[in-house]
Amino acid sequence: MKYTYIKGVFGRLAVLSGLVAGAFAFASCVNDLDVDLGDNEPLLVVNSIMDTDDTDHYIYVLKSSNGDIDTVRSATVKVTINGVSVGNVSKYADNSAWRDYESASRYGFSGKISPGDVVRIDVSADGLSACAEATAPSEPEIISVDTATIKKYDKGLERMEEYLELGTRIRDVQGENSYYRLKIKRGVDVTFSFDNEALGYDNPPEVRFSVKSVDYEIFSDPILTNGYSLSVDEDNIFNDLAPWNDTRIFSDELFRDKDATIHAYYDGSEDYIRQALPEQYVTETKFGAGNFLSVCFQHISQDTYGYFQAINVGNAMGYEANPIVEPTRIPSNVDGGLGFVGIATSAEYRFEDYYPIVYYSEYR
Repeated sequence: MKYTYIKGVFGRLAVLSGLVAGAFAFASCVNDLDVDLGDNEPLLVVNSIMDTDDTDHYIYVLKSSNGDIDTVRSATVKVTINGVSVGNVSKYADNSAWRDYESASRYGFSGKISPGDVVRIDVSADGLSACAEATAPSEPEIISVDTATIKKYDKGLERMEEYLELGTRIRDVQGENSYYRLKIKRGVDVTFSFDNEALGYDNPPEVRFSVKSVDYEIFSDPILTNGYSLSVDEDNIFNDLAPWNDTRIFSDELFRDKDATIHAYYDGSEDYIRQALPEQYVTETKFGAGNFLSVCFQHISQDTYGYFQAINVGNAMGYEANPIVEPTRIPSNVDGGLGFVGIATSAEYRFEDYYPIVYYSEYR
């Protein structure tokens, strides 16, 4: 496993009474050095996080170029699960990607991945080659999920906000140091058909809404916040000092070989659909079978945990200015290249028939 380290301005400094003096002393001893690293040979960059809960999986193939990234002209991607080829791995056109290189670098394959399976990815492009292997961790266990509707005061909005609290009781994988991720999925499956004549369209397409993953608040849950007390109060100093956890990862350090309850707070932002047309122009509103809310508890490897932690650091605001931030290493398990390939093994607790509320526009 290869690592690249990134670190805050002050590095590992303890929060002691002499923190400020120590920081100034550190800053005053810095010498600027001119370093010429020269040109680096290009390498393939391969990234993929697969999920046992999915049958469609995606691989991103790029190329490093002197500290930047670039697309490859054409890549050949081969995937095996336990030594057996998955068959066709095709380029996936993603028109929604906000970066051109994302759209040009995505490859997909279909296959069922189970705990213990070994997935190998071989990539060749532009005269370069790289490969990586990942093993699916053992299956985690959700014991139960309890729900409650609560209200918290949002000082920024100056009002009470309503949340669905999801208390997920989980069981730690026994006899090892384990790493996890908690996701909330919101399935919205609604299709609208329209009055073509009234709208003046020859053949307008149906409009379908579908959402599969949503964000949630973690507030003061000590497992998800690494012991920090977070809140919706923007004046709470711990909100800024706490490690950034956009990816909602955690270890079993606080509940090793035991059960634990994790509290997530969903604000219902995906429970409402705002149709852009007045209701009289809609001839049919059809709710499909994919309306649900679920908690997804994922078991990941320590290296995958490190990969998500690196993403957290990249997303963090003011990371370099945080005097107590931990140095972060970016793992790479791609032989002959850069990037990371990992697998999350999922357990899901689903609330079926969780239907959204539809609002229609008053204007055309």
